[in-house]
Amino acid sequence: MQLAEGAAAVLLIAAGVADIRTRKIPNKLNLLAVVTALLYYTVVDGMNGIVTSGFGILSGFGLLLLLYLAKAVGAGDVKFFAALGAWTGSHFVWNTFCYSILYGGVIALMYLLYHYRSWGRRFILMVLLVIGMKSYDMLRETVLRPSTFPFMLAVIPAALTVHFLGTG
Repeated sequence: MQLAEGAAAVLLIAAGVADIRTRKIPNKLNLLAVVTALLYYTVVDGMNGIVTSGFGILSGFGLLLLLYLAKAVGAGDVKFFAALGAWTGSHFVWNTFCYSILYGGVIALMYLLYHYRSWGRRFILMVLLVIGMKSYDMLRETVLRPSTFPFMLAVIPAALTVHFLGTG
């Protein structure tokens, strides 16, 4: 299972970098993740592996499809969650989804504070310093468009929370 966790981590990092830089998660990345997960689980666990991975794909896709239809996330996020589910299964992807919503709310609150109060801007800069970012140059484009943000900013800490709490 360590290979599956490693593959999921690589997928998270690649999707996160792409989403933050371009506001898109490449279809090729998601497709590659789904295909390799299905191949891996077929070899490791046969038909049971395909079924488990398939439920993960459907769970991830279904959860985010609802948000996509509400115009809360992009299509790349939907496909990403299907790919993540292929590697991690439905339980992990469900818990990651729930934590993503919570983290997304915190990020949205931080954006509101940043844009509508001067003390909020200082608070955000302090948080960035605490987590090790000396500036927010990488996030500048996102900060300038406060109505949306890359959903991966909420998904990555959510997935880490699920992994380290052992709830996945």
